[in-house]
Amino acid sequence: MLLVDTSSDFSWIASPPVKSNGFKPTYLQRDVLCRMYRQHELTGQLFTATMQLGRTGVEGFRFLSATIVMPAMELIDGLDGSLGLAPSGLDTFWDQGGCKRPGSESTFALSIEHTTRESAEIRCQRSWELMGNEGFTAFNLASRDRWSMFVDNITMGGVTLCDRNCEVSFELGLVNAFFPEAYSGIISLIWNVDFHWDFNTFVLQRTALTRYAAVSITVEDLVFTWPTQEHAYDHTTPLGERVLLSSIRFHDKKYFALGTDFLHRIKLRMKSGRPDYLEVAKNSRFG
Repeated sequence: MLLVDTSSDFSWIASPPVKSNGFKPTYLQRDVLCRMYRQHELTGQLFTATMQLGRTGVEGFRFLSATIVMPAMELIDGLDGSLGLAPSGLDTFWDQGGCKRPGSESTFALSIEHTTRESAEIRCQRSWELMGNEGFTAFNLASRDRWSMFVDNITMGGVTLCDRNCEVSFELGLVNAFFPEAYSGIISLIWNVDFHWDFNTFVLQRTALTRYAAVSITVEDLVFTWPTQEHAYDHTTPLGERVLLSSIRFHDKKYFALGTDFLHRIKLRMKSGRPDYLEVAKNSRFG
């Protein structure tokens, strides 16, 4: 099983000794490569295989067989690596022919739609399937490094967090949301809670979840809103204490990143080519 990562520009699998029962390719390219995957350095060799996504197959798809990972990465049960779907890069899904049949000039897009909070349907769509927009609105990408767009504003409980150059990235591959670190102070005031540096987020009161203002993002005539109880989760500290944390965390970047705790409310279509664009719509399953 591969993690679909919309911000990674290469694909990899965990081989021994990184994963004791990991996949061992029969044929490897000779050169040893080092690639950065989020905060980890992966070392290994490339191999090729047929990558199948629904009815679309790509022969000779390049993967990195990772045999060293620094610092160590803990893989959840059943996870073997990741499929990189960043908009650009020599080894990304798109530049290896993903969602496009050989010799075809048809327009293709990758559609991502959550069917439940825990599962999503990911499929390639052809040009005739894209003709019915079904409430989708198309936007140019804000960055070539990630699937992101500029939105009109981001608010929390009537307080405007951002209303100029508000870049929002949609990141399948992350669970949490990551806001620019400058916003931790104002959210602390809005929610009237302390920011905990150890957790990089806020500890919430279980009996007061409805008191914490919701986050809303507006883009043209679309408004996406996330009640706080949707992105609060239990965490057990090293001392065995059970606390309730927010999924909103903070990073040293200037853009807002939404992980899977937030993406269930948004239907996405990604098209890489000339030009790249991103289509978004509301997911009616979640109101």
